[in-house]
Amino acid sequence: STGEDINEKFKKPKTRFIIKRFPNTNHPFSTEISTDVWMKILTDVDKDTVLNLYLTCKWFFNLMWNLRRNLEFLDLKPRRIVTDDVVEKILSKCSPYLESLTFRSCSYLTDSPLKLLPAFSKLHYLTLSTLPNVSSYGMAYLSSLTSLSHLTIRSCHKVNDDLFTSLKPLTELRELSLRTLPITDVGICTLCTNSYPHLVSLTVISCPKVTNNGIQNYITKLTTLTHLDLSYSNLDSNGYK
Repeated sequence: STGEDINEKFKKPKTRFIIKRFPNTNHPFSTEISTDVWMKILTDVDKDTVLNLYLTCKWFFNLMWNLRRNLEFLDLKPRRIVTDDVVEKILSKCSPYLESLTFRSCSYLTDSPLKLLPAFSKLHYLTLSTLPNVSSYGMAYLSSLTSLSHLTIRSCHKVNDDLFTSLKPLTELRELSLRTLPITDVGICTLCTNSYPHLVSLTVISCPKVTNNGIQNYITKLTTLTHLDLSYSNLDSNGYK
């Protein structure tokens, strides 16, 4: 083989899509792909890709605004860049028809972004996991989510018994999971005196301040329960009777 044949064999394929920079326009980037085609592409990609594009540049951020009604599920996984400002910008662009929202291990997140939750009246699934700077004050914003059916709160160490006052309006709850929280028997009493006609599953795991007294005296008031998990709580054999 000649040198030319070898070069031809390993020649890089032609680029299908060419991205060009136009410094005199308002958008940082313009492409040969039309906005309509971009929207078609982005409605078919997974939600993590959508989130990453949100954080890429202003051009993609604005493009996401046009896709907001297609975004029904948002999962904010552990990222150092997930701060209050970033989350507030993302939530402000989300569809009011958002159905599922998850915050996981966002150590920089505080109560502030939770004030935007009332805008999502159609939210059915909410997970707040390992948020060390979120307190019961932020949980007060959950009271507006009256369509919520599944709620998980885990390892939020500033969340106390005041949580259950905020949950009182959530009469559509079907599954409630509380894990590794400093709640007490007082909170369990408030929970059980609220009205949850559809609640079928309750999980209270690794909550050492919940004792036999809270379980024996109040949990029986939740007559619709079909699943109850009290693992790793401060109960003895009498608490399970």
